[in-house]
Amino acid sequence: MIETHKLDYENLERRYNEASSQWHKKLCAMQYPENYCGFVSQFIGDFQPEWNVLDAGAGTGGFSQALIEVCGAPYRMTLLDISHDMLVKAKQALKNDVGEIRTLRTSIEALNPNKKYDLILCAHVVEHCHDHVLALKALRSSLKPGGRLLLVASKPHWCTILLQLIWGHKAFSPKHMEAFLHEAGFTGISRHKFHCGPPKRVSAGYFASNPTK
Repeated sequence: MIETHKLDYENLERRYNEASSQWHKKLCAMQYPENYCGFVSQFIGDFQPEWNVLDAGAGTGGFSQALIEVCGAPYRMTLLDISHDMLVKAKQALKNDVGEIRTLRTSIEALNPNKKYDLILCAHVVEHCHDHVLALKALRSSLKPGGRLLLVASKPHWCTILLQLIWGHKAFSPKHMEAFLHEAGFTGISRHKFHCGPPKRVSAGYFASNPTK
């Protein structure tokens, strides 16, 4: 990662640290938890507690909490985020449900491909990455053969433009995001439409699998 990219991530980390104290409250106000639950319900019907789960871009743990509400808790979970304060709050929120929680303060591009997961949750992270296909490839490389990805990404809408003015992220049409997932080597790609609140307008969900061979 070149130095200018490093500086970008340092600035983003600082801003997420500052926002962490109110993050979950705002997430709930925008109805993300119920939309995440609907997404998980549609695609993860055979969840097993022994699955190794990664929440890549965990924030304060909202997506992980939805997984637990719908499917039950995994024995172990890894939380990844560039924000130290977000990770602290996510671990605190999940500690009574998950037996073993590991935290990684890094970007998804820096994931160790030798560490494999059965399921990766990733909400609103790829839009911040400098090379979104490279980021998706990093996620696929971290999945076991047949492992699943639940991805949430921003889509174009006038409400999204308002958020982009604050956070500076990108937005991709579902057609383009599905093409990026194909380019990254994923298969079995399906789209999920959120049903209520701001997520219905600004976000889209994608299910994808790592090929078994």
